[in-house]
Amino acid sequence: MNLTKKTFLIIPVLIFLPSLAAVTALYYFIASTFKPVSGSIFNNGAGIVITSLIITAAFGLAIDLFLLLIRKSIIGNINILTKRADEIGETCDFSSRLPVKTDNDEISQLAWSFNALLDRMAESNYSLEKNIEESSTMLERSIRERISDLMTMNQVLTLMEEVFEHSLEGIIITDSRGVITKVNPAFTGITGYSEHEVVGKNPRVLKSEHHNPHFYKSMWDSLLNEGHWAGEIWDRHKDGNAFPEWLSISAIRNSEGETSHYVGVFHDISDKKRQEELIRYHALHDSLTDLPNIFLLKNRIEQAILHSIRDKTKFGVMFLDLDNFRKFNESLGLAIGDMLLKSAAERIRSMARNVDTVARHGGDEFIILVENIYDEKPLITLAQRILVAFKEPFTIIDKAFHIGISMGIAVFPDDGEDFDNLLRNADTAMYRAKEIGKETFSMYTESLNDRVTRKLTLENELRIALKEKDFEVYYQPQMDLKTGKITGVEGLARWSNSHGVIMPPDGFIPFSEEAGLIFEIDRIIMEKALVEIGELINSGKYPLKLSLNCSAKVLHLKRLPNIITGYLSKFNFAPDWFELEITESSIMENYKDSLESIHRLRDTGIAISLDDFGTGYSSLSQLKNLPINSLKIDRSFIEEVSTGSTDAHIIEAVVSLSQKFGITVIAEGVETEEQLQFLKNAGCDVVQGYYISRPLPFDRLKSFLGVA
Repeated sequence: MNLTKKTFLIIPVLIFLPSLAAVTALYYFIASTFKPVSGSIFNNGAGIVITSLIITAAFGLAIDLFLLLIRKSIIGNINILTKRADEIGETCDFSSRLPVKTDNDEISQLAWSFNALLDRMAESNYSLEKNIEESSTMLERSIRERISDLMTMNQVLTLMEEVFEHSLEGIIITDSRGVITKVNPAFTGITGYSEHEVVGKNPRVLKSEHHNPHFYKSMWDSLLNEGHWAGEIWDRHKDGNAFPEWLSISAIRNSEGETSHYVGVFHDISDKKRQEELIRYHALHDSLTDLPNIFLLKNRIEQAILHSIRDKTKFGVMFLDLDNFRKFNESLGLAIGDMLLKSAAERIRSMARNVDTVARHGGDEFIILVENIYDEKPLITLAQRILVAFKEPFTIIDKAFHIGISMGIAVFPDDGEDFDNLLRNADTAMYRAKEIGKETFSMYTESLNDRVTRKLTLENELRIALKEKDFEVYYQPQMDLKTGKITGVEGLARWSNSHGVIMPPDGFIPFSEEAGLIFEIDRIIMEKALVEIGELINSGKYPLKLSLNCSAKVLHLKRLPNIITGYLSKFNFAPDWFELEITESSIMENYKDSLESIHRLRDTGIAISLDDFGTGYSSLSQLKNLPINSLKIDRSFIEEVSTGSTDAHIIEAVVSLSQKFGITVIAEGVETEEQLQFLKNAGCDVVQGYYISRPLPFDRLKSFLGVA
């Protein structure tokens, strides 16, 4: 039962009850107002009730009839409209419309209004459906595009991951602070470090120390300012070996433009560098002998010129040519000739110093650059070694071959001040060597060549003299000024050369020191002097102190004290009778080491004399620091000594100060009575010189001493 029906059932009831009450009240009002007739209905209660009911029923029936008429004319139409509205609501069919009567009443107006509302709803629904359809289409398209983009991005990420994992180049990713966050397998292959060993660390774990701080500062400046850096850099492998790589670093920025990461991509260029080095090497080296070629030689000579000018030194260029190589090559063939050239190159290289440049000029010609020299001696020494080496035959395929070599030498800057002149002049000197007989060498400068020839002759003769012990000792007596007695002798070396000339020490000792022959000469002189003077001392004929000179080169021999004590013991010569003379210049040349050597010599019990005092620029105050027994005033102070002269004052000061230190003063080069008297008056202790006696051979010394 719908609401309308319920309403029409309830309304009569609601009307009936008040009507009944109203009728009853009316009855009582009439009954009390009028005096009813006995037996009337108004006097009967049941009658009253029945009457009320009838009236009420009639009144309610009238009302129901009225309501039914209203329901039929109004409520019915409303129900029809309501039913159609419910159907439209259930079906959402906005094309349906409510029935509209032609009567212009409220119900029709309501239907018209409802239909108008349906029209608007239909239009809105159509527009909404169209919008929804369009939105759905756009959304679907957007979703498809997004899905496509995501799929593409996923494919890109997958591809990038594959590239990252399988790239042959090392890739390293760091955060903005430079802390490693990820590396690829190629990184491990190149550096030796696995990912877990470097993640969380700074890339400086690969630092090789090949670059200075300025290099890294420049790198970071480029990254911070430009966001990119690329260049060659040296890193260090896990095994400790440094290797070159080409590195490219890029800064990765976020949406705010801030650097969030750095990505470095690198590859090892060791092979490339080796190839470059190999190409460069072959461009500058001879393919047969592996020696530097003329291009590299020219570069090194030009550098040597600059160094020599700066350091005020010299250098030599030696031009070498194999003798008769063309005939050898023609008779035995090119293959054997090439083998001989290689062997000759190796032999020349082995004779030169490691710092010398040995180059092949072409054919059978070689050039040696000898740097940092002060005279021609190292060049001559090298030339002699090469000549001796080429005396040995070459073994080629089990056969021995002998081939000579000729050399020419030019010296910078004396024989040329540029590459071309030096090479040309050395070549000229080489041809001169061939002209004079081959298997020799020649200096470019005639005067220098003559001097070298003389030196070579002198050296050869000295070597023969050493072998034959053709050296003698001459003794110069030393006189005590207080007693006038001969108390000692200075042993002086003499050499009787092949021409029968007796040469004094200054004629061969300096050269002997240069040639390294002084050690053997000193040994021979010491042996002879100890034997001869020891004979006088041990026989009791004449007590003498023997003084021998010590070369500057010999002074710093660590075994010198042992050598001297060994000879003294061998020839039964007491240390108290032996004095070693050391020149002032040799001491001042290396003062600290010289003092150490002198102390070690003093420990053997021998006396030390400072020779040539006044020529080595030592001060008088140093006398207190020198562990010496005596000093010799150089002859240059004695030659022009006279009362009141500057030299006289120097001698007096030296004598006075030396005596205060307990040092004996010996004056050498005394040749006149005047000099002798001055020295005696000055307090000098010992004198020697031509006025006392010239240096004498041992037999004449004995006659001089009267013990013959």
